[in-house]
Amino acid sequence: MLLEALEALQAQGDNKSIFWCDDELRRVLDQERSKFKGGQLSSALYTEKRLLNVAITGTKFVDSEDREFAYRRENVRIEDKSCLLEGENGGGFFRVRDIVGYLPPWEAFCHEKCGFYQDFYQVRWEYPFSEVDYSSVENGCTGTVGATWEPDECLPSHLDPLRLAAKRAWIKKRREMEQRLLDEKIKGAGPKRRGEPELGGKRPSPEPIQTIAVKKEERSDVKRARLRRDGAPLERDCFRCMIGHDFATDEKMEQSFPGIRAGWPKLARDYPKGYGVVDPPGFLLGRL
Repeated sequence: MLLEALEALQAQGDNKSIFWCDDELRRVLDQERSKFKGGQLSSALYTEKRLLNVAITGTKFVDSEDREFAYRRENVRIEDKSCLLEGENGGGFFRVRDIVGYLPPWEAFCHEKCGFYQDFYQVRWEYPFSEVDYSSVENGCTGTVGATWEPDECLPSHLDPLRLAAKRAWIKKRREMEQRLLDEKIKGAGPKRRGEPELGGKRPSPEPIQTIAVKKEERSDVKRARLRRDGAPLERDCFRCMIGHDFATDEKMEQSFPGIRAGWPKLARDYPKGYGVVDPPGFLLGRL
C-alpha cells in the first residue's frame, strides 16, 4: 500500500526523480497487483479486514483503563458514538466536536499535513476553536474551518466510536472509487482478443492506481529561496525532492545566533507578553 501511495504521489508531479523507486520495489508492487482482479490493489478491502478494529498508533499509547500499547492497539471499542459525554476543556485537553475524515497510515505518511505512519483523523474542534481557520497551520485542514489532522496517539481511547465511524466512511468512499476505476479500465480495454490474459491474471506493466489529489495551499506572497544563506545549494528534502532546506549544524547555528537556545521559553509563563504556547489544538513538530 505504501509503495502504491508513493507511486501515485510521483505520478501527480511530486518526487519525479524519487530515489526509493528502484526495479526491485517495482517488481514487488507489480507482483502484488497481479494477485488481484484487474491488477488493482484494494486499500478499502485491506482497511476493512485488517484495520477496522485496530488502531495504528505511536510508540506509547495508554488507554482509559491504563493499558499500554506500542504501535498497534487491538480491539478498538465498537460502541455507538451517541454514548459519548459532552466533555470539557482543561488539563491540556480540548473538546472534540466530531471526526470528519480519516487517512490510513500509508496515505498519512505521504500527506503534506501528516507525515507519520499512523492512522490520522481530521478532527473538528468544539466552540470556540471550531471558528478558527487552521489552514495555514502545520497540520491544518485546507477548506475546513476549525479542523486539524491529528495522529491516532493524540486522541484518547474513549473516542473509539468516532474513529470507527470515520474509517467506515472512508472505506465506503474508497470502495466506490476503486469500482469506478475498475469499470473505466475494463471499458477502455475493449473486447478481449485471442491470447490476451483475463483480468486478474498476470500483466507485465499494470498502470498505477489513481488517488484523490490533495488540494495544496498556494501562497503568492511567499518567495521561495533557491540557495542557502551561505550561498550553497539547498539541502534536498528526503521525501519531497522539489523542496529544499537551509539547515545548519548545531555549531554553525550557535555561531549565527549565539545564545538563542538559552533564551527559548520552557514554561508558559516564560513567553513574552502577547505570545504563548500552541493552544489548541494539535501537536507541534520541532527540534529543541
